[in-house]
Amino acid sequence: MTNRHLTFSVLSLLFAVAYGCSSSESTTNEQLDAGTVTDAVAMGDQTVDQGITAPTLDIDPESFQIPLLGEGQRAIREVTLTNGGETEILIDQFELNIDDGTAALVYGSRRIIGIDVTGTDTFPYPVRIAAGESLPLYVEYTLGAGIPGGSVKLTGNFASETATIPILGIDSVGTIETDQAQVNFGRVRENTEATATLVIRNIGQATLNISDIQKDSNVYYRLSVNGDDPVETPSVYEDPDQDGSPGLEPGTEFEITIDFAPTRPGTQRSLIIIDSDDPLNPELRIPVIANESEGCINVSHETLEWSGDVQTRTESPTVSVTNCGEGPLYIDRIGLTAGSADAFEFQGMNLPTFPSELMAGAAPLTFSVIYAPPTARRYRGNVEILSNDPNNSNIMIPLIAVSACASDEDCQMGYFCENMVCIEAMME
Repeated sequence: MTNRHLTFSVLSLLFAVAYGCSSSESTTNEQLDAGTVTDAVAMGDQTVDQGITAPTLDIDPESFQIPLLGEGQRAIREVTLTNGGETEILIDQFELNIDDGTAALVYGSRRIIGIDVTGTDTFPYPVRIAAGESLPLYVEYTLGAGIPGGSVKLTGNFASETATIPILGIDSVGTIETDQAQVNFGRVRENTEATATLVIRNIGQATLNISDIQKDSNVYYRLSVNGDDPVETPSVYEDPDQDGSPGLEPGTEFEITIDFAPTRPGTQRSLIIIDSDDPLNPELRIPVIANESEGCINVSHETLEWSGDVQTRTESPTVSVTNCGEGPLYIDRIGLTAGSADAFEFQGMNLPTFPSELMAGAAPLTFSVIYAPPTARRYRGNVEILSNDPNNSNIMIPLIAVSACASDEDCQMGYFCENMVCIEAMME
């Protein structure tokens, strides 16, 4: 009995232990299954957070260098903040401290005021710089009686958490100068090309750094520096004098070539903008213009017609070309078009050499056409007048002539005269 009860008790205990373990294990597994996604995500996020480093803030150049220009003079200096990390930079605070004079802190390509000269801070915090992106930062400094100085301090989530950009006074600066305040191509006819050159010099005492060369959207103009388009290839103005050192050294210069190729008449304007570290002229703007004067032309005759006799020279009425505007009228050509019949002879002995300028109020240009038909038939041709009138840049005067025949001899070979008209003879 005792042994039997003992055996049963042992078996019952083993069964209970086995069942209890299984039940407990099942419960534990269900709990794990339910928590797997949440725990894994949490662990994954923790791993990601631990694996990504804080963004890196690069500052170029390392300081705002303000030239000693004299009291009341204003200088603008730029520093570029670049995010060299993999996550977004969030700048929580900018501070502008000035030792002498007044200054404003400006940011972005549109040069928005972040801290004005009174110290009012209008930055839209946090100021964000995406990974791989840059933010231009400008100090607009008006000098006082003392030496310019101070700093710009910023705090954020970048690796160092705080950064200080010194504002330093310097003795020497580069000074930009051009050989012309405006580039004027004068008269350029459509579907032709013209080229002008703009010379950029550094007349200062230190290196002049060109930071940008741009033009507006006028497609008829194209710029080139050392053979490359500076708008498309900014690297060409990093060393514009090609001496192997960045910037334009004192006393040196480079050229901007401007090509103009209009496809329609009329005035064409553009604007070249050169950004540099010249403190007095950081944004140099050079207007470009072509065909500034839009002429107005008036021609006395729309067509010229004849019905002269064979081998008789008949002169047309005199045709007058007048400037009907207030500015100069540029005339590029007056003459017969190619393909006009040999029976027409252009008479323009008093015409100037073209292209020519006809001033407002000047006497009109005149010409005529002589018709001298060798045989009796119809003759056709045109007189072409090219000018800078955008509404009438290409005027055609049709030449229409018919000659009557008196006999078969007046007709060309293969024709006979019938009722004063040359008729082609039909071969039998």
